[in-house]
Amino acid sequence: MDFLGRSKWETLEEKIVDIVDGKRRVLVIAEMPGVSEEEINIDIAGDVLLLLASHKDKKYSNEIFLPARVKRETMKYIYKNGLLEITIDKELARKPGQLNYI
Repeated sequence: MDFLGRSKWETLEEKIVDIVDGKRRVLVIAEMPGVSEEEINIDIAGDVLLLLASHKDKKYSNEIFLPARVKRETMKYIYKNGLLEITIDKELARKPGQLNYI
């Protein structure tokens, strides 16, 4: 609670988000205290990770620009003690002259 009796959620303080750009994966760690796992929605649009949560009459949203293109279908997450950890495999960049066989 702050000096006005509002929770941190109501004061809209900036939440901490860390992004780790690994060789094959992107790891995003987001601070999301005060919500349950069922209240969190995660989506990917292009190279932007969208985090949404609503708890009672409060809303949290964040657009996180990812450092690389990722494979949306490989996204996995863990939510524990107010921290959301998301891992997403990167799309492998083709080398110049590399052919894709069908």
